[in-house]
Amino acid sequence: HCTDEWAWIGVENVLDKHCTDEWAKMVGWYAVIMNGQEQLFSRLSDAMKAHDDCVLRKNGPNTKRSYLNIAENYPWLFPDAAPQATNDNEGGTNNAVTPMSAKSTSGIDVKQHETSSEESKYKS
Repeated sequence: HCTDEWAWIGVENVLDKHCTDEWAKMVGWYAVIMNGQEQLFSRLSDAMKAHDDCVLRKNGPNTKRSYLNIAENYPWLFPDAAPQATNDNEGGTNNAVTPMSAKSTSGIDVKQHETSSEESKYKS
């Protein structure tokens, strides 16, 4: 089992010490309780994403960063924590999601961002 340093939110590593399969003994699989049902995953990343998606569906825009394993996957939810686009030494820019500035019909700058299909899933 994992230590606190490597603990995952809502994901449990399950090992079968009595199995003849070495993978099940040493690595195992990952379990997440979603909507009252245990879901099993062979990859940790899939289990973490499934947990986070379930939390987002339940809490919507009230989701806190501390509820998620991979909060970086949802930059629109935490706009103050989203990385800003910066120039690197070679003249390129990173591809961080940042708000776009647009002019409203009254001429006032309005902050907005494009809604991705991922983001749309979690808005009610």
